[in-house]
Amino acid sequence: MQILKVGNLNKPNPPNLGMLPIFHMDGTRYGFTLFELIVVLAILGSVLFMTIPRFSAMLPSREKAASLNLLFHTISQLKTIAVNDKNNYTMHIDTADSSMWVTHQQMNQEEIDKAKENSIKLDDSLHIDRVEFFGITTPVEDEYRFNFSHDGYCDMALIHITRRDSANDITILIEPFLPYPEIRKSSFSFDLCN
Repeated sequence: MQILKVGNLNKPNPPNLGMLPIFHMDGTRYGFTLFELIVVLAILGSVLFMTIPRFSAMLPSREKAASLNLLFHTISQLKTIAVNDKNNYTMHIDTADSSMWVTHQQMNQEEIDKAKENSIKLDDSLHIDRVEFFGITTPVEDEYRFNFSHDGYCDMALIHITRRDSANDITILIEPFLPYPEIRKSSFSFDLCN
């Protein structure tokens, strides 16, 4: 009977990469010392300490994000609901107190007044600065109306939102035939397109 010898028995097997031991049987060192790990953690900690405040200032808070999401989803859903219900809807935005409410053509005056009374107010740190409609010179008003037709189109408009706690302005672009509005992190105007 013959025994097959596989590999060299005098040399240790290569380390298992799944779990690296700190020292191998023959005294060869694998891994890191405690001092090296502490130095790396201190460097990472100082880098994070300097960068996290800058990133958190760029991200919107939950309240601001919730207000923007509400406005964004209201516009998106009104396009779909108007077509499905075969009814014309109007989204009202009051720039004086940054509130919004929705009405439709079959509501009577009492229901419209109740919808305005129950309007949704955006977060205090957000202010709807102004609204532009494409091709229409709109005077500065307190209340703007966005029409969503049962045929699937709506008014092309820009909603300019100012953040009171930062210099970053937001513009929401509403396109007539696209299902979702577009949020731009800068202020622009239809006047620049001409």
